[in-house]
Amino acid sequence: YRHSKTILRESSTSSDNHKSSLGYARPLVNWYPGHIAKAERQLSETLKSVDVIIEVRDARAPKATAHPRVAEWTAGRPRVVVLTHTDMIPKKSFNSWKKSYDIWGAGKWDGMV
Repeated sequence: YRHSKTILRESSTSSDNHKSSLGYARPLVNWYPGHIAKAERQLSETLKSVDVIIEVRDARAPKATAHPRVAEWTAGRPRVVVLTHTDMIPKKSFNSWKKSYDIWGAGKWDGMV
C-alpha cells in the first residue's frame, strides 16, 4: 500500500501572485497521486495503438470530464466526443455545447481545463 505525498513549498519571489498584500506567501500545493501518474502512462501507451478515439464525457460537466492531454496523446487521429446524460441538462445548455463543438470541434477546448 502506497501513500500519496503532499509537498508544500513557499513562493520564491516577492512579485509572486500568491502573496497577499501583507506579504504572506501562501504555500503552493503540488499534489499528484502516484496511481494517477501510472494510469496516465498506461493510457498514453494504449492510445498509441488506437486508430480512432471515442471520448466519453458527461454532459453535466463536459470540460471537467475531459482529460487535458488526450489531444496530445491522440494527435493526428480521428476523435469522436460523445456526451452522456444529455437528458439531465437543460436543452439550452446542450444546444450551446453542441454549437461550440460544431463550430470549433472538441480540440478548441483541449488543455483549457
